Amino acid sequence: MENTQNNDQQQPLTKKQRRELRKHEKHAAREAEKQKQHKQKMIFWGGVIAVLVIAVFGISRLTAKPIELNPDGTVLTEKIDPSQEWTKGNPNALVQLVEYSDFQCPFCAKQSPNVKRLTEEFSDGLLVVYRNFPLVGHTNAQDAAQAAEAAGIQGKFWEMHDLLFDRQKSWENIRNPKETFTSYAQELGLNVEQFEKDYDSGEVKDRINEDKKSGNVAGVTGTPAFYLNGRKLPNPETYDEFATRIREAIRDEELKQNLAPATEEQAQTEEQTTDNKLE
Repeated sequence: MENTQNNDQQQPLTKKQRRELRKHEKHAAREAEKQKQHKQKMIFWGGVIAVLVIAVFGISRLTAKPIELNPDGTVLTEKIDPSQEWTKGNPNALVQLVEYSDFQCPFCAKQSPNVKRLTEEFSDGLLVVYRNFPLVGHTNAQDAAQAAEAAGIQGKFWEMHDLLFDRQKSWENIRNPKETFTSYAQELGLNVEQFEKDYDSGEVKDRINEDKKSGNVAGVTGTPAFYLNGRKLPNPETYDEFATRIREAIRDEELKQNLAPATEEQAQTEEQTTDNKLE
């Protein structure tokens, strides 16, 4: 029985069976080739997508807006809002001078009369902005800033500002500066009870911290730090040098303003001339 089955299995295939077998083998080969090509395409497009993702990520890193930090302190990134700042001068002035200052800083005290004089000489063309930047090494600087801010709530910021700088030597090393600053508030005719309340308030401390934060973002490391129309201004040694820088800045801004209308008028004239030629 077994020999009969073996003989049957060893019988040669008919032509029809061979054709069917070849047909089946070709079909299997085609399917295998399709799968191979499909796999290759998947690998190819997967690579393309990966390259594109990496490229897009790289471009986005290059073109993305950087974090507004300015470690070298050459550009002021904090915008000026005259309604929320301590300012002197023309709110619509073409030139803005921002000062980061410390009431206990002797160099700030030295520059204070110069800045005050600038606001008087360039009252129409200049806006001066004062921002607190009490330094850690000055033990009473924070308290002095609080005194100025508390006086500002009652409309006497600049009066307290001047008084603090004028009498810097008398309070810079005392143990309890608040008592002295309260006497200044009384001298300026402020409501002393309200002054003392505001002096320790979160509102006042928050304002100082906001100024310090903007200074840190701008890269301020010492005081005074001046920014003229957003650009760091090296500390002038004399008033005349200071005034010259302001005068030049005003002249440059006025020149820009004067050129803009002229350029527009010139463009209109050229357009009219072209139209006439076409006619």
